Amino acid sequence: MDKEARVGRSRGRSVVELYNTKRPHEAIGLQTPAQRYRESSRSMPAALLPPEYDAEAQVRTADAKGRIHFAGHRLYCSLAFAAKRLALRPTDQDGLFELCYRRHILARIDLRQDRVQPVHHVSEQVFTMSPV
Repeated sequence: MDKEARVGRSRGRSVVELYNTKRPHEAIGLQTPAQRYRESSRSMPAALLPPEYDAEAQVRTADAKGRIHFAGHRLYCSLAFAAKRLALRPTDQDGLFELCYRRHILARIDLRQDRVQPVHHVSEQVFTMSPV
């Protein structure tokens, strides 16, 4: 890591420490987030079970670049889904599929028009707080 990156990271830590431990927040009664933090009573599983999909879904595993192959097409999903199992669920319209991860619809795949329509933005990074 170069010097500039180390300085930036150090400044970032300073800002986070100030924000969480020293700066009072009006929305939480002028306390700091550190004063309000409570450890969850729920335990986090050591590992999540792989997603289960309906029998009519066509399941694909995304490659290292977040792509899947489906009906002769290579579709980019998101780097966040690299090596994850995704499902393509048929809809009521012939040639139209929903691309899903677990219970979330990520996009609609229209094979009739060779088009992918994102449902909403999917980040390129999996958040560390996310269980999926």
